[in-house]
Amino acid sequence: MTVQALLQDLTTRDVTLTVDGDRLDVDAPDGVLTGELLDTLRANKAELLKLLTPQPSALSASVKTDAGTGKQVVAESLARNECPECHAHLDLQSKRDGGIYWCAYCRKFYTMNE
Repeated sequence: MTVQALLQDLTTRDVTLTVDGDRLDVDAPDGVLTGELLDTLRANKAELLKLLTPQPSALSASVKTDAGTGKQVVAESLARNECPECHAHLDLQSKRDGGIYWCAYCRKFYTMNE
């Protein structure tokens, strides 16, 4: 199973992965984390961390501006866990630097840094 296929499988099971430094935190509904799934996560941890930890150059620079005030609305969207571009639900990927969020639909990372 590829890492991308694993992430898709985890998404269908409502499992959320969060990167915190070199840790991979797993949040899952009761009964979802079987021994086999935990072994798969452990075996793929390095690849998952690499994929889910954005490099600074990978962060999206796309920012919408409020027409009336001219202010950036990214922080408001992120506070609602909403993608500033497509308004899809964002997943928190890392707690460092004020939060790094991932939009699976747009396939972009967003950060609270303005």
